Amino acid sequence: MISHFIVLTTFGQIFFSKEFGEESGVDVALTGGLISAVYSMTTETQREKITQMALEDKKIIFREREQDLLFVLTVDELMDDSDANEILDEIADRFFEKYGEVKIDGMILTDFEPVLDEIIEQRLWYSKAKEKLTNTKWDTITTILLAFTAFWYTAIAINMGQLIYHNVRILGVYFPEILPPYETSLVSGLRYSLFSAFYIALMLLIPGALSFYAIRKAPGVRNAYRFAYEFFRRPTRSGYTRLLPKRMMLPIFHILAVAVALTYYGRVIIWELQSFPLSDGFLEQLGKSNPPVIYWSLLIFVTLSTFLTWIFLQPLIMTGFIGILRKTFTFDRKFYLEAVHIATLSSFTLIPYMLWASMRFQEILGFHPNIGIIYEAEKLSITFLITVFIPLNLFFFSLIFYLGIGLSRLIIMDRLTYAFSLAISVFSTFLVQKMIFWFIFQSGYIYQGL
Repeated sequence: MISHFIVLTTFGQIFFSKEFGEESGVDVALTGGLISAVYSMTTETQREKITQMALEDKKIIFREREQDLLFVLTVDELMDDSDANEILDEIADRFFEKYGEVKIDGMILTDFEPVLDEIIEQRLWYSKAKEKLTNTKWDTITTILLAFTAFWYTAIAINMGQLIYHNVRILGVYFPEILPPYETSLVSGLRYSLFSAFYIALMLLIPGALSFYAIRKAPGVRNAYRFAYEFFRRPTRSGYTRLLPKRMMLPIFHILAVAVALTYYGRVIIWELQSFPLSDGFLEQLGKSNPPVIYWSLLIFVTLSTFLTWIFLQPLIMTGFIGILRKTFTFDRKFYLEAVHIATLSSFTLIPYMLWASMRFQEILGFHPNIGIIYEAEKLSITFLITVFIPLNLFFFSLIFYLGIGLSRLIIMDRLTYAFSLAISVFSTFLVQKMIFWFIFQSGYIYQGL
């Protein structure tokens, strides 16, 4: 991501220079003189200092500091601007910490290289990500274990209100109600409550402890979530996906596990721009003509198809359409895999969307999605608008926001091509989701109910 770094004076004297990657054979003194001339000319003619200069696929960032020192960083066009500026500021600060009181006039400061390497390795860990993925076995084990743990915790959390007053089974495991029946005595009731609470705590602790131990041995999973965290903080970092191995897309299994848990235990399906709480009355209606294993399979299929179309289909359509607009009629496989990575991370925003739309969570908020007449009136209230409807729209907007910004940084292209390809791919994805939903619920081929 970084091509070259130079410390020089504004009149061209070089104190430190380092080239990253393959040697280009460019004369450093000549480069320093040219940079100094461009910087000085811009300052004199435009009456303002240049901070950045764009090349065809690179950009040069300037930072003038005290003692007429100029710090210059040449980076890849895909590198996030804020990251580049923060790195350059930190390098400059560390430079003055080391040489602030030393007269460096005429010196070549070779001992600054370890400091520079430390800063870049810490900030741009992405460039070393492939080298650190050495434990494939533990990455696989941890991915499977975390998928189960994500499903398990989601199912328990969404049913916590049920666990207090009712007996619940999750994946065949019996969870007794925490509050005892009314007819039990105070002593036996207290004993029963303590036992139930301890049992649930134990069921929560075991998967969590195992997952924590596994994550420590799985660099691929750790780095995948490290990048996910940094992507959501700054989606313009999406250009770094080209440095990351395919194993960094492992969170897709955890997303799908949570989606299945929210559908089955949270009672909700999601498709297109809509969601639907699965009330007991609706499930009973489906059960009249279909065994539970059939209608639950199809309900889960609707939710999973929504996630999978966003993750795989939307990037596929976009990649193909870009080839058509550029008249190359070729499929850029590299761009597609990077786009799938960004779509996977962006799909995390659909998890809180499903949570807010679920029947169980809306019951926690005080609504009655299980009672049709009351629920229809509640959906017209200002309380429902603020606590449910607006958050749902914000979560879905977040999907488009992260998807749009993330994909825009993957390759360098003209804005019109990107806008057309993104719009067509998003619209086509909605259309496919609508057709899947129509075929299952409205075509009459399987059953009608929505």
